[in-house]
Amino acid sequence: MDYGSPEEKPRLTCRGKLILVEKLSLWYLPILKLLSLAGFHVVYMFFPDALREHYKSSEKYENALKKWGVNKFHFCDGEGSMPYGYAINAPVYAEKLFDRLFTDVLFDDLPDIFKEVSDSQEKIKIVLYEQIVGHALGFGEFLTVGLKLKKQGYSVCAFYPANSVQSYILSKDISGFINYYPCFFLKIQSVFAMGWKFGRRLFGKCISLFKQQNIRTDNQKPVEEVTKASQKVLYFPHRGVVYGNLFYKDHYYCEDADSPFHQQNIMHVEVSDDLLDNSRIYYNDMAIPHIFLNMSLGLNKRTLCQLLSALSIFWQNSRHVARLKDRITAIMIMLRSYITFVKFYKSGGASFLQAKVALVGYDFLFPSLLSMALQAHGVKVVALQERLIQMYHPSFHPIFDLYFVSGPKIKKRIEQNRFHSIKDIVAIGLVRSQRLREYRIQDDLIQVNNGKPYKKLVVVLDFHSDADPFSDSDNSMICWKANNAFYQDILRLADKIPEAHFVIRGKNIEWTKIDYFKNTLAEISQKSNVEVNSNYDEMDVSYKLVSKADLVIGRQTSLGDEAMSVGIPVLFHDWTPMRTHNVSDVYDYENIGVFVHNYEDLEKRALNILQGYDGVDSKEFSRIRESHYLASNKYPVDTMLMKLENMLKE
Repeated sequence: MDYGSPEEKPRLTCRGKLILVEKLSLWYLPILKLLSLAGFHVVYMFFPDALREHYKSSEKYENALKKWGVNKFHFCDGEGSMPYGYAINAPVYAEKLFDRLFTDVLFDDLPDIFKEVSDSQEKIKIVLYEQIVGHALGFGEFLTVGLKLKKQGYSVCAFYPANSVQSYILSKDISGFINYYPCFFLKIQSVFAMGWKFGRRLFGKCISLFKQQNIRTDNQKPVEEVTKASQKVLYFPHRGVVYGNLFYKDHYYCEDADSPFHQQNIMHVEVSDDLLDNSRIYYNDMAIPHIFLNMSLGLNKRTLCQLLSALSIFWQNSRHVARLKDRITAIMIMLRSYITFVKFYKSGGASFLQAKVALVGYDFLFPSLLSMALQAHGVKVVALQERLIQMYHPSFHPIFDLYFVSGPKIKKRIEQNRFHSIKDIVAIGLVRSQRLREYRIQDDLIQVNNGKPYKKLVVVLDFHSDADPFSDSDNSMICWKANNAFYQDILRLADKIPEAHFVIRGKNIEWTKIDYFKNTLAEISQKSNVEVNSNYDEMDVSYKLVSKADLVIGRQTSLGDEAMSVGIPVLFHDWTPMRTHNVSDVYDYENIGVFVHNYEDLEKRALNILQGYDGVDSKEFSRIRESHYLASNKYPVDTMLMKLENMLKE
């Protein structure tokens, strides 16, 4: 895959030295103006947040900056369009840096500071990699754009406020970039910030007469009321169990009120207090216990001794690292990891002590250090594969005791991952496919076409559109230009297949309020066989629609995977006006024809499917369904709950 080769002529017309800026800031402008006068092309990727509200049009702002010699990088034309480049490029550099910093580190003694964690030597390497790849992903898109411009013939230099880890990556021997940003200002600022923060904490300790709270509840109940919690099961749903207005993340729940997995018998835990309002209301209405973790180190004599002891061990174990700078950086990464581990370990309080099992709501985003902290409390960490495509992102670095995945193919993929620690990987299928199967056998489930008869139902799953023109210019996959091209292809197809009824459905209908789409909406209103479903007052509408579909056409989505797992034909629309291959560059489903890359292919495939023959070997499709989704297991939720119940009894 090539995330650097342009597919159209770039808008920057002359080659030479180029300064690439990620997010523009006002104080950058004088420096960038000087660089422009010195002969550099100055290109920025994102508009500054502080000034967006003063300009209704991103174009107006862009033109104003051009007068300063500062040009916008356009994601939605031939310059950009590498939507998953960040997920591919950043881990490559992260792994290079990990090998450079930690190849000569002795990990033998490190388990002494993680005494309660089994296999800690292996897991320490994973959390150290997590620290590095997290920094790399933080500017992964910046790296990808820089690589693309390099392949277009520019000599690219960075102007990026890099931290110590990112500074390593922005170097000749790791990525080939030179960073012109005065990063020493950041170091001075960081030292002062750390000193100020430490001073405030120390002063607060001296004058405080109250114990530090380790747990706080959403409605500010006293700590004592929470620490008496006796739940054996914790659930980390990730911003609540309500997923927008689409469905509930309730796959771990058991209907038996006496079961430890009944929703009211599970302690729901949020790592941050960023809980969505609909989940907050749901928790209160359903009397669901929930807490937030208070990520505080709680400096005291004992904690200080722990940190000094850890620092001493890190220093000794890194003695074979040749370069002093590399040694210091490795020690700082190890120390940050240990501090985060201690914070997580302390944050759970009595709830962690009582628990036996922790359920992970979003596997891909769950912190490995939190897994280790839970395991140090004797809690078994159980996760469920949320999305298939993320299993092919090389930045995935899981630490779980039990991991439920969709199929044998995914299990093998994870086992080949260098950075993983999972005791047991069990293939059960996609849990929400069970919901689809249940809906498929129900009649009069949902009404389309105003109740009028139709021969075939095609459900169209779109991507959302950002209402803000500034945000729209920052993403080639969900920009207005790409989304509108998708709708136009659907309208052409609806004209070609008038006997089919097309229902457009997505996460929301905010795109219908954006002026850019008014002509497309006018065309839709003129077609009797196309409608936009706007029912977001009811849950599971998307699943009900898909369960009745003869064909699903969509941008790549987990609901498409779930539809394929139950045998519903799916075509992923994978091209945009800027690029013919997007998600398929990450994974192409063994090239069985799930992706279509131009309108002609879409029309041919859709006609074949709706007429009863497809051209794809049905045996091959059945093989993919079994290897990727374990289609033979029609009850993945039941399989999972039985396994969990048995685990709790052990």
